[in-house]
Amino acid sequence: MLVLISLIFNPALSALGLKNIEELFLKGIFYGKLASSVIDFVIVAFIVFLMIRWLNRVTKGVKKEG
Repeated sequence: MLVLISLIFNPALSALGLKNIEELFLKGIFYGKLASSVIDFVIVAFIVFLMIRWLNRVTKGVKKEG
């Protein structure tokens, strides 16, 4: 997932002089790690949502046939 995040935010990170989003910090607090975790969670949650939606459509099709 970190590769995906670094590819998406590469222009902004290079403007800030950072190699990856986890290096982003302010006053000793690494906000980049939090942002990275939140983005990873949103991506995984969206994929799980799509899988459940697809599974519901498939099961509705089976119930109509049977």
